[in-house]
Amino acid sequence: MNQPTSLEPTTPPAAFQQTWTQTHAQAVAVLTTACRLRYARTHSDGTTASSEPIDFADFLASVLAGVTANVGSTDRLVAGRPGSWEAGLVAQLVTGTVGEDEAWLYENRTEPVVVPLNVPALSWDLPGFPDAEDAITATLERLRLSPDPQTAARIGEQLTDEQWREYDEVRDAAEAAALARYAQLYRAYADAFTDAVHAAAAQIAGLSVPVSVTCAHDPRDPHEQAAAVVNPFDDLDCGASDDELTARLWRAAAAAVPVPDAPALDLPALPGWLTALQAGSEPVTTTGPAAADARTHEGQDR
Repeated sequence: MNQPTSLEPTTPPAAFQQTWTQTHAQAVAVLTTACRLRYARTHSDGTTASSEPIDFADFLASVLAGVTANVGSTDRLVAGRPGSWEAGLVAQLVTGTVGEDEAWLYENRTEPVVVPLNVPALSWDLPGFPDAEDAITATLERLRLSPDPQTAARIGEQLTDEQWREYDEVRDAAEAAALARYAQLYRAYADAFTDAVHAAAAQIAGLSVPVSVTCAHDPRDPHEQAAAVVNPFDDLDCGASDDELTARLWRAAAAAVPVPDAPALDLPALPGWLTALQAGSEPVTTTGPAAADARTHEGQDR
């Protein structure tokens, strides 16, 4: 059989071409082996007749039903070129096996279902989901030497190295406390989401393969996690993924679990000497190197 006509207008990349060719050859070899299978027909009197070929059409239909269940739907099976005569015949063969409404589809699934969940990334995926990075930034902003840049510079000029160290420790403690609160929040959401996935999976007729959720919920490094665990959507209305059942379960869980409220974050007590300096400092109108140095020091990543 020739390659799909959708590949004909342009030459596929070499890596894809090689993979397509290898996969095609493997599929032909497996199906040829299946077509050559024979079985011995046994009569009611116990005698054995000559061997007979298997019902290859039934075999192929069951294989396609398994593939369809693994990718999630008949539409996904023929998504490469829907509307073609090949797609129509393949869909007809599958629906004849699993039903027009795919009522018996998932009893044919062979692959386990793995639902990805990156909780920190939900601040981008779900409206209103609490963002740890924004919360930490806001917390550190509240701990500036002064909301007024010139006053902050004036205070900064008076600090010793030991006082800068103590001030940094206060900021570090505030950041650690915020991370701990968000880690607790994200873990609780991940647990509730996982329960919702299993509840939704239990409602799917015929689904017997294992269902699991791969979670990333550490708020300390959401960008690294995003490379390893990717939510299947940018939003809940996104199109089909490579496994529509996974996407379906993700949507169901996201709809079932409420978006949590952002936790209240308490600020640590400022050193007494800093409170005194803040109380005794008046805003100044001049700018210069000292103001720039203080702003730079406060803005450093800690």
